[in-house]
Amino acid sequence: PMVTGISSLTEYEYGLKYANFEDATPPTLLLADDDANASDFIWAGTFGRSTAGNTEPYDLSAGFGKPLVDVVSLNTVGSTNYNTGIYMHKDHPDLQGLFTDYTNNALDITAVTDSELQASVKALVDNAIYTMSIPATIETGGVYSIYDPNNIGASSALAKKQLGFMQMSGMIAAGDRSFKMSFDANDQYLLGGRSCGAFLFLAPTNVNTFKVDGDNKQGTKKIFYGENNSVAIDVVFQYRMTDYAGNDPATDTGRIAGQTGLGITNLTYTKVIGIDIFDKYDAQFSFDLEVFARYSAKGKNLNSVRAAQLVR
Repeated sequence: PMVTGISSLTEYEYGLKYANFEDATPPTLLLADDDANASDFIWAGTFGRSTAGNTEPYDLSAGFGKPLVDVVSLNTVGSTNYNTGIYMHKDHPDLQGLFTDYTNNALDITAVTDSELQASVKALVDNAIYTMSIPATIETGGVYSIYDPNNIGASSALAKKQLGFMQMSGMIAAGDRSFKMSFDANDQYLLGGRSCGAFLFLAPTNVNTFKVDGDNKQGTKKIFYGENNSVAIDVVFQYRMTDYAGNDPATDTGRIAGQTGLGITNLTYTKVIGIDIFDKYDAQFSFDLEVFARYSAKGKNLNSVRAAQLVR
C-alpha cells in the first residue's frame, strides 16, 4: 500500500470525485450548469437536474439523451478538485447504462428526488469501476506534487513502481476484484489529474512462454541450447498523458497530465519490471526492464544492456 498499516482501496487506487468512497455521509450533488448540448463537457454525476433548475423532483421519463445528461463547468468543479480527481466526460459510453441504473433506483422516474440521486452517485463511486492505480499516476520528477496530499509524487523511485496482482479481499463492499493494472478502452473518456498515468506489464502471447512444470517456486522450465530456443518476454507499456477535455476529439487535445492552471508543457512516465533468471546451479542473472515515455521529446536516451553467461 501507499500508506502502511491500512487496508483500504483508497490507499491503492484513486476513485471518482463525485463522492467519498464508502462514506456514510450522503454526497453533495454538483449544481448542474447545463445539459450535454452545451459546450461544458464534465458530467455532473447526475441526470435531469439541469432541466429542472436543480430543484427536485426530476423527470427522467423521456429516456436517456443529451437533454437529461447534466454537465458542469470547470469553475463549478474547481481547479483543485479537477487536478486531484477523476471525472467522467459527457460522451462516456457508459452513461446510458448508468442512466438505467439511476432510474431503476428511483421509486418514480417522473419524480426523482435528490436523495435518490445521492444514493445512485454513492453506488457509482463505491462500486469502484472507474478508478486509477495510485503509483500509475506518479510522473517522473513529481512536477505537480503540490496537488499530492501524501506527497508521494515527490519521489522518482515511487514513480517507477506499480501495483502487483492481488485480489482485494474485503476492500470493496460491492464486490472484490484485482487491483487495476492496465487501462480500459473507455478510460479515454475520463477527465482530471488522476485519470492520466502509465502501466507496464507482462503480456505473453503464448500461454506456454513462462509455463513451468510445477505450481510452486520449485517449478522449472527447461531452455535448451541454441539461438532458436530463446525465451521471449512480451510486455505492454501503456501511457495516457492527456485527459479527454474538450468537445471535438478531432481538434481538442485534452489537458496534459489532466491538469488545469499549472502550465505543464511536458511530462514523463517511467515504469520498471524486474526479471530474475536462474540456471540449473541456481546462479542468478537479474536485470530491470525500464520503459519511459515523454509528452515531448527531449535530448537522447543512450542505455547499455549488460549480459551474463549462464551454465547450461
